[in-house]
Amino acid sequence: MNFKDVPLDLKILLYIVIGIILVMAFTTSLIISTTTEQHEELIYKEAVSLTENHAAHFDADMRANMAIARGIASSMKGYRQGDREIVNGIIKQTLVDNPNILGAYAGFEPNAFDLNDSAYANTKFHDETGRVLPYWNRIGGEIFLEPLVHYDSLDYYQLPKERKMDVLTEPYFYQGEFIVSYVSPIMIDGEFIGIGGADVSLNYIDEEISKIKILDSDYAFTVSNTGLFISHPVKEWIGSKTLYDFEEPEILKMAKDIENGKEGHIEMIDHVTDKEAIVFYEPVRTGNFSMLVVVPKEEMYAGVTAMQNILVAISATAILFMGTIAVFSAQRITKPIKNIVDDFKDISDTALKGSFNKRANTDIEVDFKDIPEGLNDILDALQRSNELNDELKKVVESSPVIVFKWKAQEGWPVEIISDNISNFGYEAHEFIEGHLNYDDIIHPDSKRNVEVEFQKLYNGDSHSVNLEYKIITGDGESRWVNERTTVLHDSEGNVDHLRGLIIDITDKRNAEDAMINLMMEADAANKSKSDFVANMSHELRTPLNAIIGFSDLLKTEMFGKLNEKQTKYVGNVLISGKHLLTLINNVLDISKIEAGKMHLRSEDFELNEMIEDTTSILLPLANKKRINLSHNITDNVITTNADKTMFKQIMYNLVSNAIKFTPEEGNVTINAWSMNKKLYVNVEDTGTGISKNHLDEVFKPFIQVGDFATKEQEGTGLGLALVKKLVELHGGEIWVESEMNEGSTFTFTIPVNK
Repeated sequence: MNFKDVPLDLKILLYIVIGIILVMAFTTSLIISTTTEQHEELIYKEAVSLTENHAAHFDADMRANMAIARGIASSMKGYRQGDREIVNGIIKQTLVDNPNILGAYAGFEPNAFDLNDSAYANTKFHDETGRVLPYWNRIGGEIFLEPLVHYDSLDYYQLPKERKMDVLTEPYFYQGEFIVSYVSPIMIDGEFIGIGGADVSLNYIDEEISKIKILDSDYAFTVSNTGLFISHPVKEWIGSKTLYDFEEPEILKMAKDIENGKEGHIEMIDHVTDKEAIVFYEPVRTGNFSMLVVVPKEEMYAGVTAMQNILVAISATAILFMGTIAVFSAQRITKPIKNIVDDFKDISDTALKGSFNKRANTDIEVDFKDIPEGLNDILDALQRSNELNDELKKVVESSPVIVFKWKAQEGWPVEIISDNISNFGYEAHEFIEGHLNYDDIIHPDSKRNVEVEFQKLYNGDSHSVNLEYKIITGDGESRWVNERTTVLHDSEGNVDHLRGLIIDITDKRNAEDAMINLMMEADAANKSKSDFVANMSHELRTPLNAIIGFSDLLKTEMFGKLNEKQTKYVGNVLISGKHLLTLINNVLDISKIEAGKMHLRSEDFELNEMIEDTTSILLPLANKKRINLSHNITDNVITTNADKTMFKQIMYNLVSNAIKFTPEEGNVTINAWSMNKKLYVNVEDTGTGISKNHLDEVFKPFIQVGDFATKEQEGTGLGLALVKKLVELHGGEIWVESEMNEGSTFTFTIPVNK
């Protein structure tokens, strides 16, 4: 059957019924989708917020516990060489004053307290050597004293000694208690002499965590950064099981995130309930812990599912109800139409018979009242959509972001612009009615730059622009704006319109200008500091040279015979004086460079001869450690042009540094070559190497990198810093490549002709 042959009344009925059903179905689907997403987002935010709040709570506890350890270390530093009983009393009082900790203690290196360890061997809070090792704890309930044990092997003593920084240990069992140790090193002039620490039981964490609830069947627990369970409903896992014991990809991913200090969430089958669950995890920043909350997925989405079912039921009822109304309305519409058609048929029949007296007398006004009423029902369903559009418009108008669309023509005539252009003292109708073009409000100082950027859009060089420029407000004030614009093309591909947004950034630009001024003031202050240090270094060298000179004369016994102790002390004064003079000279050189008072005196010299001089000076130092010291210079390097004294200082510092940190029977090699009008020199060694974490620190003043700065390798920490500045003064650069236990290679380059 052809659709053209379908009666009009049936067509109208079909159109109305199908139209209403489609509109209602679409609107209902949109409402269900939006409401469901909002509910899911709310549940996620609640779970994440709870995890973050409890993580913050435990983070505060850990900071407080670490503060106790630092306080003990600070007190011990002040009481060094004091009364050992007073020290013991301080430790005990710390434990009494802090009932939240399980133990408080201090421990000193051999003879680091008062050089009298042997007198206290095997007495209370001392070991068989007499070291100061008081450990007060309340394990079992009563406070009692004992000396520290296993300090020569356990992390609580060895880690702060090795790292020379605060340490929070991994959880461990001690005398049946599951604890962690907060430890702070006691440092004197950069030298480790002992520790101060506090032990904290982790049982309270399990008790607190077990109380956390979001839904009926959820639970929370904590793990260390290595994945070790610190608290958990399955008590057998605490202290014995880790996340890495589960060979599931999602759990392993979570374990890796926790190890790297990241937060997040995963979905998995919970090993406690055997149900699908979502696990939220958040790091505790002070310690190496993370807080986890396990929420059953079924319970989490129970509210969402119930809401969806209710909305579907309401929507189905509404569609059925609207469909019934549509059928009734269609019948009310088609009946008068049929009467009108019948009327016209009668009129046409009588007219064919020659009678023109009959007239249509159908009163259609009453019959067609149902049409607007039916349309109003449809409009009610669409009203919510219109309200949402109005709300979106209000959000745009109340924000600082101005939305626009203007023609890609001279002056940039405006077609659409948001009403919040009033923020700049203009009205939207001024632009839309053609009284103003956008070009009229661009500041003259910025107009050329804006035109150039827009021309790139027209030429197709870019698809969008993001630029900052000044405009003139309606009050004549200059303001900075940021514009982000894209182009619109016509059907032939030509640029037709520009569309984007503008935001006021005046406050941001003013803040940036203020920051630049502060930086300039800081640079001036730094230069004044360098001048001061340089002047002070000169003042210090005069008396120091006198000390070195007189010490040297005394050592020659020109003024009389010295006994063994006097000879030793004079030697110590001489060595210390020379060491201090080297430090002052290095400080002076660095200060001269920073103050702009160090100048190059370039000259041509034989590179091979220079390097041989360096190796001959340092050969005794290398021979003492049976180190093979060699050099390799390519044929294309004969002479170079540089400040000869500075160049020799660079080479001496690099080679002596390599010898210092290379073990016995190692190798140190000097290589030199020329390439691209630059001289390359490097010093390779087979020494201890530098970890990647410390490579950025080797050229900083007064720093010896922790991987190899030991008592046997003393230094000022200024040598490499001075080398870097001398290289840069030549217009060159220096860098280091190293692997732990694989040696290091320091390379620098300077122009062949300065």
